Amino acid sequence: YITQSGMSVHLFREPGGTEFGEKLRSAILTSTVDLDPVAEAMLFASSRAQLLSERVLPLLQSPKNIVIVDRYIDSSLAYQGYTQMLGFENILKIHQFPPLTTMPKLTFYIKISVRT
Repeated sequence: YITQSGMSVHLFREPGGTEFGEKLRSAILTSTVDLDPVAEAMLFASSRAQLLSERVLPLLQSPKNIVIVDRYIDSSLAYQGYTQMLGFENILKIHQFPPLTTMPKLTFYIKISVRT
């Protein structure tokens, strides 16, 4: 329906979506040591900032583009803020600098079982 109405849909993943982000993703996923929670939060924010400046914000200059990102700040709040106990306030502080101040217009939360 969306593409038939003349809109373009662009999908991105986090971390990733750019050459820089994909390298960070690989480093995070292949690390043989547990990452410090602060380092982890900064890596995700770095990838997100690059994705925003390089891909997302230019696309959003056209009202004909819809951008879907598979995670975003809610994921950082849940994983680094809550699970890693950095606190929501600290994650929000990291996101006080542009382009990280860009917030989604709509967020979907899908609750599924671990098995699924």
